[in-house]
Amino acid sequence: MGRDFLYVGEEYKVQDGNSAFYIDLLFYHSVLQCLVAFELKSDKFKPEHLDQIIFYLEALDRNEKKREQKFKYRNFTL
Repeated sequence: MGRDFLYVGEEYKVQDGNSAFYIDLLFYHSVLQCLVAFELKSDKFKPEHLDQIIFYLEALDRNEKKREQKFKYRNFTL
């Protein structure tokens, strides 16, 4: 992945109201100063997978982002 990524956790819990959701892998990129979430899938890509990761990124933005972090979120789909 590169030297600028810092491991934060796996099955990282994010809250949305009274519901809890879990991000498969969460990293912090020290140069970009942003959180990077990975949602692992073993099946063929479906549009709802993209909705799921966007939901997670928005929850991270609301609940976890620090003031010094520059980007709202970045989304890369592989």
